[in-house]
Amino acid sequence: MKQLLSLLLISLCAGTALAQSPAVLSKSNTDFMRGLINYRYYDLAEGLAKSIGTSSLADVEKSNIAILASDLARVKQRVEGNAAGEKDAIIAAIKLREASIEKAPEAADSDQLRAEVTDQYGNLANAYKDTLAEEKDPKKQADLRKEGDALFDIAIKAMAAQKTLTEGKRVESQPETNIPFVIAFFNLGRLRYYRSLLFAPDSLEGKHANEQALESLDEFDLEFGDLLVAFEAKLIVSLCHKQLGKTEDAIAAVDEAIALRTRVDQDSKGVYKVEGDAASVISKAFAQKLSLLKDVDADEQRWDKILASAKDYFATIPNPLRAEMGLAVLAAATEAHLMKGETAEAKSGSEKLIEEDPKGRWGYRGQQMLAELATGGGNAGASGKSGVDMTQLIGIANSLAASGESEKALSMCREIVRRTSGPDEAKFAAEAMMVTGVIFAQRKWFEEASLAYESVYKRHAKSTFAPEAVWRALNCYIELNGELPLPYWKRLIDERSKLLRETYADNAHVPDLQLIEAQQLEKASKFDKAAEAYEKIPADSTVALQARFGAANCYLKLGRKSEVAKQAAEAKVLIEKAKTSFRVLVGEIDKSKTTTTEAKMKARITDMDFRVRVALANLYLQEKPPQAAEVESLLKGIQLKDDDPNNSVIWALRIGALASQDRLDDAVSMFDAALQNLAKQGGGNQRPLSSIAGTIAQKLDERAAAASKGGLRSQANDNWRRAVSYYLRSAERATNSDDAIQIADRLFVIGLKLNGIEDKVEAFYEVPDLKLTDIATFEQAVELYDKLLQAGATNYRIKLARGRALGFLKRWSECVAMLSDCIAEMKLVDAKGRLNQQVWTQKSELISSYLELGFAMRNNGVEASDKALLARASDVFDRVFVGMAKDSKPWWFAQFGQLRTLIDRGVYNEADVMMRNLDRSSPDYDNDRFKLKLKFAQLKLEIKAPKK
Repeated sequence: MKQLLSLLLISLCAGTALAQSPAVLSKSNTDFMRGLINYRYYDLAEGLAKSIGTSSLADVEKSNIAILASDLARVKQRVEGNAAGEKDAIIAAIKLREASIEKAPEAADSDQLRAEVTDQYGNLANAYKDTLAEEKDPKKQADLRKEGDALFDIAIKAMAAQKTLTEGKRVESQPETNIPFVIAFFNLGRLRYYRSLLFAPDSLEGKHANEQALESLDEFDLEFGDLLVAFEAKLIVSLCHKQLGKTEDAIAAVDEAIALRTRVDQDSKGVYKVEGDAASVISKAFAQKLSLLKDVDADEQRWDKILASAKDYFATIPNPLRAEMGLAVLAAATEAHLMKGETAEAKSGSEKLIEEDPKGRWGYRGQQMLAELATGGGNAGASGKSGVDMTQLIGIANSLAASGESEKALSMCREIVRRTSGPDEAKFAAEAMMVTGVIFAQRKWFEEASLAYESVYKRHAKSTFAPEAVWRALNCYIELNGELPLPYWKRLIDERSKLLRETYADNAHVPDLQLIEAQQLEKASKFDKAAEAYEKIPADSTVALQARFGAANCYLKLGRKSEVAKQAAEAKVLIEKAKTSFRVLVGEIDKSKTTTTEAKMKARITDMDFRVRVALANLYLQEKPPQAAEVESLLKGIQLKDDDPNNSVIWALRIGALASQDRLDDAVSMFDAALQNLAKQGGGNQRPLSSIAGTIAQKLDERAAAASKGGLRSQANDNWRRAVSYYLRSAERATNSDDAIQIADRLFVIGLKLNGIEDKVEAFYEVPDLKLTDIATFEQAVELYDKLLQAGATNYRIKLARGRALGFLKRWSECVAMLSDCIAEMKLVDAKGRLNQQVWTQKSELISSYLELGFAMRNNGVEASDKALLARASDVFDRVFVGMAKDSKPWWFAQFGQLRTLIDRGVYNEADVMMRNLDRSSPDYDNDRFKLKLKFAQLKLEIKAPKK
């Protein structure tokens, strides 16, 4: 009996989808996460990764989970059909593995990680291939190939170096020292093959890369032909031949891999006694062979050849479906039966795939083929009925719809309706139309969805789906009426509401009808009529609590609307009515909690309890003075799990209550604790905390102002710096651009205060010699202004404020660019080159900003030795000097700026004349009202003794 004991059993599977490193390796978290990914529970896997990433687990486990998370990102991008996104995700996954290898290159798992890196390069090559296929611009295609080729060049050189390194460490008497060299040698051949996929198969680059791969793999075979991994190498050789268009050579290579089975004995039934790893390689070889045979379109016998080869596999390999690609062989054989019109065999094979892999790739392929059988795909119609029963068909339709294969699901539903015969099968047609309606509604094709639902209760009124269909059709009409209110939709809404009440009076949706009518009024901002409709819903209705909540909410909205309209008395009455309604509702909800047992209703009541208490707590906080004790009492009634995202809402309210009582330090401490708790949950819902951050910032700001007024400068600055961090957090989640502008403006003012700039200073040119001690706050203000502009803000004051902040930061070129654009946009300078009086009298702040532009041009021109820029600065000062009232602040600064710039330009004669005129008319200059007297005197000295 031949033995495989001499073979080195290394599992190096080309194209592995997910990491399999022994270091990944904590059997609890990593294996669980891998299972979630394999079964497509992507959201759960992401949640697990975030949780572990912020946990106190060992770094090695966090690292391994991060690797799996990167693989998940790649899978999700592929599912979404985003080839470019997949490419980037794979590159990130490679980098994570390479970083792990670099930390411990000699560790036991590093060789496996290197194999995984090579697997990822295989994925990367295919992602580049898909990205290139999507890209139509030849130049961008060339850039993509160049980018990918550079990455593969680095990887191949690194693997070649690893091969050389490990070869030098081989010891003849120690066979285990061969393993790293074997892995590096094999992976080098794989990488060279993957590189070839970047190029067209018939291109010189593609052929050259393939030939290099073949040369490397042939050398590998010569040295390690007896190892198991050498038979895996033959599969890569086969792929190289396929790329070169040599199909016969490709099939011959996989046949050599299949010949691995002949190295062991056969039992009495002709089954080779191969073990798991060898069976895995053989199954991959058969699967690859069947794929090659399928691609030969010109071969009329290809389906027979596939079936013969599959039969050979199943007859000679033990537990053939348990081998790695055993189900792939079954899928190929089933497809061949389907194409030959052998429906019984195709049906049997499809059902076996579903049975063996119900939630996986092959089970899904089985469902697809059953669908093709049912709808006449392939040659399924060649031999009559498919044999797929109606229960299976409706199950497939639901499964396809749930998997996002909506077109196939719709096709299946049409087939079910077509096949339905007699009253016994009416339920299948009804369910098929329900599935159709759901798909159309998900696409927001509400007219089409309504027709599907209408057909259910019109054709199958006695089916269990009929009342639900009426309800869903009604909701479609509500959506359509919301998009475009028409009497037609309103009539259909009324008719279907009546139908539900009268024909299906016992249906659970009937009490919802009045609620929907009220909600539609609220959605249309008819809050008074909505409140009236809510109040009409009887107290014994199943939606009574929702109705009471809706009414209270409408009173609150009406109150806010009155506040905006400055109708204070009316607003006070309405808000008090809302508050009273919420208080009553708290008691009613507490009673319902003790009497309700149905799970869904209990969940609905719990959710409403939370919303009511939060609404009422907010109202208490907005009172003057705030009723902090009432807030805390309300919040005690809310019981949430530690990981509930609504915890942040409760923290925000408690923090607000503390701040309202001037317990600011306690509020800050609770805020920090809340952030830490959210970090443990992987980020959580931070919006409520960001909202309350603005309140804390204002309180700290007020505390700083009081300290400053009392002469406690250091204490004031400390509080202003703390306020800045909370203002920034508030700005992160600001939904209103006006709020973000106010925050940015306040940061600018705090920047002035932290740098000791007096309140009366309006512009940076008033303090030209100032050396900032706190740059960060100005920079943060600039970043906020930038974000607003990038988001499409059009308020010109944002641009002026950003330019001013840049001026204080002495970022002159940016300041010039910002202010120049804004001044031009506002048309401050008219066609004759003069200041447009109509513009600046309406927007007087433009004059100060125009002067800032002049001084920024002057400073930028000096720094860059740019005479043209200095000349432009002179033009600015001239316009202000001529256009402003004599002896005004802008007039004096314009005159100073012009003198300063003339001297910078070396125009001393003109500067001298201007200075002499100034001496005659104003010998005491500005009387130091604007701190310019000494500056003029200094300029006078410069004119008398110009710099050489």
